[in-house]
Amino acid sequence: MSGKCCDKCPAGEYMEQPCSDTHQTSCKPCPSGFFSDQPSFFDRCEECRSCKQEYSRVCTPTTDAECSCGSGFLCSDDMCSTCEKGNSFGSEKLQPTVNTAVGVAAKNLTENSKKASQCQNHEYFDKKKLFCIPITQCSAHNLIEIFAGNKTHNAICQSQEIQNIYIVVFTGFAMLLVAILVVLSYHLMKKIKKIKDSKATMVTTDENLPLPMEETSFPENNVEHFG
Repeated sequence: MSGKCCDKCPAGEYMEQPCSDTHQTSCKPCPSGFFSDQPSFFDRCEECRSCKQEYSRVCTPTTDAECSCGSGFLCSDDMCSTCEKGNSFGSEKLQPTVNTAVGVAAKNLTENSKKASQCQNHEYFDKKKLFCIPITQCSAHNLIEIFAGNKTHNAICQSQEIQNIYIVVFTGFAMLLVAILVVLSYHLMKKIKKIKDSKATMVTTDENLPLPMEETSFPENNVEHFG
């Protein structure tokens, strides 16, 4: 990018086209059923959580959905796959989800962060598959790396063909603009020359006009008669 500072897409949007030397990052709103909760360079939004029981919060373009089991019941996981009253699953005690949506979201975020920290340097934690996955190596697929990836997100790659298309389109537009400027300059110079030639012709015509009669005739009263 030649040191160009690229803008991230805001929360609720995803990157449609990465920035280049000629334009800034192009973003589009997340489609229905997807969300993006923070500014990023990601080329897609995350799919909203699907609850099997009830929703304590519906999905929005900037927030994921949250699940619940209803008053007095407990969830078995963050999707509330099953609901029980006052029971526990495994070694972890279930937490009430009614009126504690923020606490559940924070708990899930903390758990995901812990799992992501266990991934190797070349891996990222996939929140859907719930395990570490190798980060895509763009160069191995003859692609250009837009985002290198981290412990929580995969790399973002772009094909050389798309990059070449951007270059060709920009070059063609620049050449067209130059051609238009050249044509306009030519017609402007031609018009200016025509105006100058017209003024020069008028001056020449004025100089060649005959003198008035009073300047060319001799007054008869001044002739002397002899004899």
